[in-house]
Amino acid sequence: MTKLRKKSGVSGNISHSAGLHSIACVLLMGSALVAHAAEAGTDENPASILVIGIKPAEATTVIGEKSTASTLYEIGKDGIALKGSPGGANIYHALSLLPGVDAGAIDAYGLVNLSGGTKGLRVRGDLASHGAAGTLDGVPISGLNPGPGMMFLVDSGNLAGVTLAQGPIAPNTPAFITSAGVADMQIDWAHAATGGQAQLATGANGFMRGFARLDSGEHGGVSAFGSASWTTANKWRGSGRAPDGNLNVTGGLGLASGGLTANLLITYVRSSQYSYMPLSFAQASNLDANRSLDYAATLPANAMMRWQYYGYNHQNFEDTLVLGDISYAFGTGSRIVIKPYYMKETGQYWDGMASGMVREWLIDHDSYGVVAEAATRVSAFELRAGIWHGLFGPPGPPTAWKMYMPQADGSLMLSGWPILSAAVGHHSIDSVYAMATGKFGTLQVDVGARYVHQHAAGLTFYNPMGVGDVSYAQALTTSTSTIAWRSATPENWNRFLPYGAAKFDFSPNLSGHVSVGRNYGSPGFDAWPAYQMSAAAFNAAGLTADAVWHQLKPETSTAVDAGLQWKFPHGSFSPTLYFADSEDRPVAYDPGVGLAYTQNVAKSRAYGAQAMVNWAPVKAVELFGSVSWGVNKFRADLPTVNNTPTAATRVNGLTFPDAPRLISTLGATLRQGSFSMTPLVAIMSSRFVDTANTQQVGGRAVVDLTATYTLTTLKPGTVEFSVSVTNLFDKGYIDTINTNYYQQTSTTNAALYPGAPRTVFGHVGVRF
Repeated sequence: MTKLRKKSGVSGNISHSAGLHSIACVLLMGSALVAHAAEAGTDENPASILVIGIKPAEATTVIGEKSTASTLYEIGKDGIALKGSPGGANIYHALSLLPGVDAGAIDAYGLVNLSGGTKGLRVRGDLASHGAAGTLDGVPISGLNPGPGMMFLVDSGNLAGVTLAQGPIAPNTPAFITSAGVADMQIDWAHAATGGQAQLATGANGFMRGFARLDSGEHGGVSAFGSASWTTANKWRGSGRAPDGNLNVTGGLGLASGGLTANLLITYVRSSQYSYMPLSFAQASNLDANRSLDYAATLPANAMMRWQYYGYNHQNFEDTLVLGDISYAFGTGSRIVIKPYYMKETGQYWDGMASGMVREWLIDHDSYGVVAEAATRVSAFELRAGIWHGLFGPPGPPTAWKMYMPQADGSLMLSGWPILSAAVGHHSIDSVYAMATGKFGTLQVDVGARYVHQHAAGLTFYNPMGVGDVSYAQALTTSTSTIAWRSATPENWNRFLPYGAAKFDFSPNLSGHVSVGRNYGSPGFDAWPAYQMSAAAFNAAGLTADAVWHQLKPETSTAVDAGLQWKFPHGSFSPTLYFADSEDRPVAYDPGVGLAYTQNVAKSRAYGAQAMVNWAPVKAVELFGSVSWGVNKFRADLPTVNNTPTAATRVNGLTFPDAPRLISTLGATLRQGSFSMTPLVAIMSSRFVDTANTQQVGGRAVVDLTATYTLTTLKPGTVEFSVSVTNLFDKGYIDTINTNYYQQTSTTNAALYPGAPRTVFGHVGVRF
C-alpha cells in the first residue's frame, strides 16, 4: 500500500520504489554513456516546425524531441498505441511518456472525465486548468471548458501524432493557456491511397470497443475519410458504467489543386458515464481499506446519505466540432493559412453533495473563431504573422446550478437554484503575433512576440426565488429581478509576450538550444461559483461578486529553457534545464473570508532538469525513457483580507500542491519476428495535497506490459493482435488530486482518486 502521511519534513522520496528510482537513473545514464562510445552519424537537423500552416513531419516511433530552438517533444503512432488511452480517446494518457508530465489514470481505459475544468494533466508541476490543455492541428478549439471538451473529440485512429511544447512557447502557438505547456494533436487527414482499418477490443470490467475507418483515396485532387467508434466499460469500483456507450462519428474531406490545399473535419461525440467517488485525505490514508470504496449500489435509507447513491452521480454530454484548414502556397516560400472552427457542447453533471443535496450543473455553450497566418521568405529569414480571434460562451464559469433533495422513492425534489446567472455577451480573446526565423549557417535564431487581449464577459445574477424545476431559458424569464451585488461587470486584460530562441549545430549530430519568453495562464474563474455558493459569507467580509470578479487576472510567467540534442547511430539523448517565475498564479485558499476559493495571487518559482533517451542497439531491441527532477514552489506568502497571516497563508518556500519532484517513464520494446513485447515502468515521487504542505501522498512505481503479434502475410493488409496488462503488480496508490472549488463542494476538502488496479485487455486490428 502507498502510505499517506502527515508532514514530517518536506521529502521527495518514493515510498516502496527507491530501488526502481535508482534503476531508472542508471538506465538513462547508461544509455548516454553507450551513445558517447558510438560513432557519430550524419543526419542533418530538420528545420523548425511551424505549428500553423505546415503538415507535421513523420513522428518518431515512440517518443522523441524535435530539433527546434525551443523544447518540443513528439509522440508517434507507436507511442499512442502503447500508452495512449486504450479507450481510443483522451490523448493526455500518451503524454505521460514525456519528461515532466503527469497524466491521470483514474481508470485503466483513460475515459474518466472529472467534473469541472480539471482533467488531471500537469506539466512541470503546472496544472492545465479549465479543460484548455492544447490545440488540434494548431487550433485552440477548447477555451473555458468544464465539460469533456477536446478530451474525447478525436479517436486515436484519426491521429498522425502528438507534440508537447514546454518552457517558453513560441508566439505562433495560439493556445488559450501556455504556462502549463501546449499539447497539439495532429489529425490524420484523408489518405491519398484507398484503404481502411478496423479494431475490436475487449478487457476486464466489461470493456468493449469497436473502431472502423475507411479512406476513399485521392481522385481528381479530392479525398475523404469516415470513421466511427463505440466504447463501453463497467467501473472498476462501485456500480455503473464509465463510459456508458460513448459514440464518436467523424468525417473528413480533402482538396488539393495547385497551390491550394483544403481540409474539413466534422466530428460528433456522445459521451456518458457514472462518476467515481473521490476519497478524502483521511480515507486515502488507509488505502488498503478504502481503495475500492465508491458510491452506494442501492439508495441508502438514511436521508442524509442518499446523495451517495451512484445513480445521482453521473454525466451526459454531446459535442460537435467543425474544423477547416485552408492553405494556399504561392511564389517562393510564401503561403496563407486560414483555420475556422466551431464547437458546440451540451449536457449536464449530476453530483451528490456532502450537504445531502444533489446538484445538477447545466452546460450549453459554444466556442468559435478563426486562426490565420501569412508567411514568406526574405533572404535568410522566414517571416510569419498571424491572428487568433476566439469567442467562448460560458460555462465556465458555471451559470446554472440546480439543487435537489433526494426522496425515499429515489426521486429528486427541487430545493432551489444556488446559481442562476447569464453572461453579458461572449468571453473573447484576440491574439496577434509576429515572428522571424533566421538561418545563418549552423545558427538558427527565432525572435517574435504575441499580444493577447482577453475580454471576460460580465455575469448578471437572477433572483432564483420562486423559480421552479424548469429549463435554464425558462428560469431566466421566470425570475422577477436581478441581484446587483451578486452580479459582475465585464473585465479586460492585455498582455505582451515576447519570445526569443536560438539553436546552434555544434556538429551534424550535436546541437544546443536556448529559449526565453513569457507565457500566459488562466484567470481563476472558479471564484465565481465559490462566491455564489457562500454569498452571505463574502458579503459579510465586504466583498461583492463584482469585487471578486475584478480581482481575477491571467497568470503570467517568465521562462527559460536550455538543452542539448545529441543524435547517434540508432538513438538520441536530449537533456534540458529549465527555470520559470510566475506571477498571479491561481491558488485555492482562505484569505480570511471563512472558506477557500481560487485567487490569482500566488507567486511561484519552478526549476529543474529533464532528459529523454532513445536507443536501438540492435534491430530487436529499442530502449526509450524520460526523467525529470524539478521544484515548483511558492516564492511569497499569500495575502489576506485583514492582513492577519495564518498557517495556510505562510507558504513562502513551500512546494505547490500536487507537484512531484521526480517523474520518470522507462520502456523497452523487444522484437522477435512478428512478435514484440514492451514493458513500461512509470515512477513518481511523493506530492503534497494542500498549500501548507501538511498532507502528503507517497510516491509510486507502476509497471505495464504489452505483447503484440503482427501478421503481414495477408496482402495487401496486416492483422495485429495485442494483449496488455496495466499495473501489473496491482499497486495501490493515489493517482489524481483535485483541489478545485467545484470538487471541494462535494467532499468539503481536496478530492483524491485511487489509480486503476491491475487490468488485462486485448485487441485485434486489421489494416488494408
